[in-house]
Amino acid sequence: LTDLGVRIVNFIKTTKKVSEVVNNFSDIADEDKIVKYLEFLSIRGYAQIWNAKQKVFQKALSSVQKEVFMVEHTPYGATIELTSKCNFKCVHCYLDNCHSEEQLPLDKIKYILDQLAKAGMLTIFLSGGEPLLRSDFPEIYTYAKKLGFLIVIFTNGYLLNDSLLELFLKYPPLEIDISLYGGSNEAYERITGVKGAFDVIKQNILKYTQAGIFVSSKTPVLNLMIDDLDNIKKFADDCHIPWRISFDIVPTIDNEEKNGYQVEAKTAVQLFKKYSSTYQADKTTLIENLMNSNFRIGRKRYACGTGKSSCFVDYRGIVCPCIETRHRGISIFDEPFETIWDKVRQITYENLPNEVKDYKCLSCKLACVCRSCPAVRERRYGVSYKVEKSDCEFTEELCKIVLEEENVCQKTKN
Repeated sequence: LTDLGVRIVNFIKTTKKVSEVVNNFSDIADEDKIVKYLEFLSIRGYAQIWNAKQKVFQKALSSVQKEVFMVEHTPYGATIELTSKCNFKCVHCYLDNCHSEEQLPLDKIKYILDQLAKAGMLTIFLSGGEPLLRSDFPEIYTYAKKLGFLIVIFTNGYLLNDSLLELFLKYPPLEIDISLYGGSNEAYERITGVKGAFDVIKQNILKYTQAGIFVSSKTPVLNLMIDDLDNIKKFADDCHIPWRISFDIVPTIDNEEKNGYQVEAKTAVQLFKKYSSTYQADKTTLIENLMNSNFRIGRKRYACGTGKSSCFVDYRGIVCPCIETRHRGISIFDEPFETIWDKVRQITYENLPNEVKDYKCLSCKLACVCRSCPAVRERRYGVSYKVEKSDCEFTEELCKIVLEEENVCQKTKN
């Protein structure tokens, strides 16, 4: 790409109006050139354009995943937990008691990649622990790229270096997704236990983005960092990378609770409204659903898309529908992946027992935007259909705010 092309691509990595793109680059090129270039990107699948007049939406691969792969239960992507080891000691870590566990040798990781490629997987997410801790990570990454995978790397960003940058420039990842834990060295040390981490990670992000690598970021919001969120957002903005937040602090894989770090529901919703790019979409969905008097979710154990076109492979080689269902997993070394995929399908589409009559989620109109995960509840309570008051608090608070806003809007119109 030309320098201008690189700038445009980086600028539209998050949703922009065509007019915004034109205005941003009006000092360099005329409108026709910009619009033609956007069409060029769209035709080749690098961008998606919504044309309000023609009602035409050029679909991204993620849309095809939902509309085709998930319906047909065709393998689309897999998350591979390359290691449980980590260079951080985050207070909320779900692998907290497993950082000393042995990791699979290189030949077994290659076997897993071969099996997924044979099944037709398109995308893999390399995760941990901290995947970059593996000394053989470059070899794993290169092997996966040569199998044809689109690769997303989940990392804390501390170990990104010049050697890896050289590798990624030769074989570009689809995305490097970095978890952000603070807007200063002090904040980072409070969450991760590592001194000076903020400065290191910021420099790494700037170096990688300036080289043309696509970096995104996310923050699992803890009650320890509420006052730091403005700084974290500024950190992401200064680095020109997308940023998203979540509030789900789950138990460790051996069921040690971490909810002492959970943000109180009312506060979490206010932060969600202020910082999340999905708030307006959730608001629209919720209002539409509240008007639907016939709403019911299906009698499936897991109502989300877990396992329908993707799976999770943990650091021992256990395959399961998602990261929260590892207790129901099957070793990829014991059975062919085709057989395992069929069993993942059975888990994914498994019906609730017939005797379950009082499962409150079945008729709850807030289920369309609910963050309460049945797989997490299954680990906590032993059954997915048990729901405690605390599981509903975030969504109920979200509903209150949405209805209050709508009421104000109606009064204003009147």
